[in-house]
Amino acid sequence: MKLPKADLHVHPFLKPYGHSYYANNNEMDACSNASPWMKDEDTPADALLENAAGFAPYRQSDFTSCNEGNLKLIVNSFYPIEQGFLDLKSDLLDSIAGDTVANMITEFGKAWIATVKDPSFNYYTDLLKQMDFAARLQLKKPINGNSEYKLLTTGKDLSSEIGQGVLLVANSCEGAQVLCNGNDPSDAMQWAGVEDRIRFIKAHPARPFFITLAHHFYNGLCSHSESLFDLKNFILGQELGMQTLTKPYKDQPPLCDREITVIGYLVIEELLRSDNGAPVLIDVKHMSKLARLEFYKYRKERHPDLPIIYSHGATKKYYDFEINLDEEDIAEIYASNGIIGLEIDQRILGYNVKGKRFTKWFKNIFRKDAEQNMRWAECFWENLIHIAEVAYKSGSTTNPWQCICIGSDFDGIINPLNEFRTINKLEDLLTCLQRYLEEYWKRPGWVIPPNTYGEPSDIMYQIGYYNLVSFTEKNFV
Repeated sequence: MKLPKADLHVHPFLKPYGHSYYANNNEMDACSNASPWMKDEDTPADALLENAAGFAPYRQSDFTSCNEGNLKLIVNSFYPIEQGFLDLKSDLLDSIAGDTVANMITEFGKAWIATVKDPSFNYYTDLLKQMDFAARLQLKKPINGNSEYKLLTTGKDLSSEIGQGVLLVANSCEGAQVLCNGNDPSDAMQWAGVEDRIRFIKAHPARPFFITLAHHFYNGLCSHSESLFDLKNFILGQELGMQTLTKPYKDQPPLCDREITVIGYLVIEELLRSDNGAPVLIDVKHMSKLARLEFYKYRKERHPDLPIIYSHGATKKYYDFEINLDEEDIAEIYASNGIIGLEIDQRILGYNVKGKRFTKWFKNIFRKDAEQNMRWAECFWENLIHIAEVAYKSGSTTNPWQCICIGSDFDGIINPLNEFRTINKLEDLLTCLQRYLEEYWKRPGWVIPPNTYGEPSDIMYQIGYYNLVSFTEKNFV
């Protein structure tokens, strides 16, 4: 029997929502592109394109695959696409095939992409449409389907909810530009009334558990990390506000004298306060290192009891860019009783840094399945054990594994590990991780003593399922 599983960061609604813009797609039909239940099997041609171009042209976290993989809890991430993500460097390419290229990379559908590119596009309006889309399909068995999902508005009764056998979906938002009433978050006027918008989403049936404050582009709230590595040759760029706000950018003066702006602090405080609805926690993924440090200080001063979330990513030890966590970040998150979701992305995990990505893929296809799995799981294991060792060495006597879970980012714009391309393959990944942990404790040189807080199978149960369930039950109030 497969282990129960949970995932801190997935995007199962993005592609269905995008395809709901086509009138001939029935969102209530599990065989329709507009349904979150529609399963799109990856093919050998998909694998070839993925390994050549670095993006996945198939669905990874549809709810049918979630059921197949025995997922009990997922945290869906709403993402009103940033207009900058669709702004190509080549005006000629953009005018001739811009929507086609964007759809090829994202599979969001040309109709939604065209809507996002329209000058009248509004981030907050699109967020509400995504939230409404998720809410109106819950607890409804689709045509050609026999299962349901339920949106969580609190984690208080999570243990009993899980026992009912329905896929449970908590929600989050990636990028706080979703709270901007317009499409230019650098315009302070478009942030007017944000207090009312936050109060409204806190009361929504698809209300968010947490929000990622930053994303790919400057959003008027804080400095962000570089993230469009493989796409920066095509997209205009994300340099404005990247890494710091306190230095001049080209011929422009500094954007701010701090890494979190006045509006940024207003948004954070409105999200975290409880007299306008239950708190919405802050996810520090995509924030610059300097902005993270500023947020850690603010949290200790104003909200010391609230945990820090890093929903999807890996460590700088294996991919040395500030979008990933260094040892200081890991210790800070662990000390806050926070949680870190490990992302199943080749680049972020550091697999590509070792070079010859395409050659390694080609050679690996001739190995036995179990050996292939172990080779592809190695970079995930390296990041996992590094986080656990840093937590263990930080001096706390609590469980060093408890801050780690899966934050796959499936159906985000990622290049997943080849043998674990979809959410129903998490069982295979956890099997490999258990073998790596068994070997870690058999050999000399371990940092965490053998069987600390459980045997290898117990640890995988925690990482694959229990840690996130427990964290949600405690902190999604």
